[in-house]
Amino acid sequence: MSFDPNQKRRFSLFPTTLQKAAEIATRPAFKKYGIVQARLTTDWLNIVGPVLAQKALPTRIQFAKGRKDGGTLFLDVATGWALEIQHLEPVILEKIATYFGYRAVERIHITQRPLPMQNEKAKAAPTPAPLSASAQEKLEKTLEQVTDPDLRAALEKLGEGIFRGKQ
Repeated sequence: MSFDPNQKRRFSLFPTTLQKAAEIATRPAFKKYGIVQARLTTDWLNIVGPVLAQKALPTRIQFAKGRKDGGTLFLDVATGWALEIQHLEPVILEKIATYFGYRAVERIHITQRPLPMQNEKAKAAPTPAPLSASAQEKLEKTLEQVTDPDLRAALEKLGEGIFRGKQ
């Protein structure tokens, strides 16, 4: 989409809604790739359920030239789950057909590789080092007048973070 300086610009007194702006921005991509691919990737969790959505991720759909049905769905599958997904292929195809109301996908191409979601879970936050004895004493002395247990727990957590930053 190129800028045409002679094109008449439309102005409005009211701001455009986010939905309208997103629709305008995504229209060229939907024209090129189709609404099926966009809806399949955004609604994948609702289509196949939480267990399969965690283990398989749709990457693209390939259709025959000029057709928008009977495509091949390319899935990235978590390590160790390819055989399971292969056995569940008829079920997945039926769920996709039910969701769209027609057979948008007829085949599934499986590629086994680590999924991004699994990598994020593997990188757990390191446990913080315990406070020094003097810092712990100072924190307890500061909080000794606080009687509410919820407030005390929140302030203690905040204080630990502050003292850890000074160490």
